[in-house]
Amino acid sequence: MGTVITFNGHPPKTAAGAESRSGSADQEALPGLERRYNLVLNMLPELTSLEITLHRGGWPEAAAFVGAARCCLVDSLEEIVEKAKR
Repeated sequence: MGTVITFNGHPPKTAAGAESRSGSADQEALPGLERRYNLVLNMLPELTSLEITLHRGGWPEAAAFVGAARCCLVDSLEEIVEKAKR
């Protein structure tokens, strides 16, 4: 299994389970980062599935486009994690 990223010592919650926090400006920024993290994280399996389906269906160019989009989302996840560490 992969590494679990935590925010303030807690694993990220789904958008439906997100809680509001009060405190410093840094703490108030975390829920937005958590929402972005969860949104991107939840999109990855769908994009992977779409990429595989397109490739199997004879649409390699479309599959490559979806694969590139998926890679951009992974880069976004890395940026979000870096912001959360600050």
